[in-house]
Amino acid sequence: MGKRLPYILSSKVKLYDIILVSKDSFVSNAIKGDAQWFTKSSYNHVAGAAINPVNNKMEWFEAINEGLVFSPLSKYCNEAIVRDQKIKFVSHRRYLGDFTLDQRGPMNIRVRQLVGKGYDFLGLAIGLPLKIIFKLKKLFIKTPHRWVCSSTWAEIYKAGNIKLCPGIPIKATTPEDLNKS
Repeated sequence: MGKRLPYILSSKVKLYDIILVSKDSFVSNAIKGDAQWFTKSSYNHVAGAAINPVNNKMEWFEAINEGLVFSPLSKYCNEAIVRDQKIKFVSHRRYLGDFTLDQRGPMNIRVRQLVGKGYDFLGLAIGLPLKIIFKLKKLFIKTPHRWVCSSTWAEIYKAGNIKLCPGIPIKATTPEDLNKS
């Protein structure tokens, strides 16, 4: 997969699929680099499909200002909702292998452990600019109970013994790192 579309069809989403999102706002553009800042990536947000333990439905799991939360699939799978959020495009990614029970179990557990954790504003405001400005692949701020969108999904895959971005610490993972992996 990986085709850029304004939205994706919910019928095409499978468990643990990841989407890379390009939003059009000042903060989003700064993160992805439209203003030649930070990641210089086409993407500024990551979400992934997981089972919400509250309603047992597959939904997007993502790190947003309010923390690590579940959002309905329609958030990135409905043209009207996507337009309201000023989303330019999304890119749908899928792990090429089949997830084994030994991978899915720990990934499900890790999602449940991460629900409600805080957003990593410190890592985003200080760690990411330092990483980009000085081109340091291994620099990150240690904030163990706070997460950004891309590190959340690198961590969930790590629980299933899958390294999405070899050589890059989980907390230093950016949307562009996931795009290249």
